[in-house]
Amino acid sequence: MVVGELKSSSGRWSATVRLLYEKRKELSDAANKLKNGLSKIDETREKVQTMSGELEEARANVAVFQKQCEEFLVIIVQQKRDADEQQKVPHRGTHSLSVLRTYQ
Repeated sequence: MVVGELKSSSGRWSATVRLLYEKRKELSDAANKLKNGLSKIDETREKVQTMSGELEEARANVAVFQKQCEEFLVIIVQQKRDADEQQKVPHRGTHSLSVLRTYQ
């Protein structure tokens, strides 16, 4: 009887098979999208881990360079103070020459 029903309703059977095929195709497409999306997430996770390591290394370098800059700034400020002090104190030779020029 079942075979007879399939033969007599071949129009319905082919529509059902077609619908089943379409649904399988939709499901397969959705599964592929999910698989690709998960793959992209994994790739991104790996890139983020790599970049996080690079960031930590860069932060360490920045800290070292910042400390060096601060040390250089202290040296520069001290040298500027020394230079300013030397300009304030007249040199004996320069003072003598200026006095001699005044009298000539």
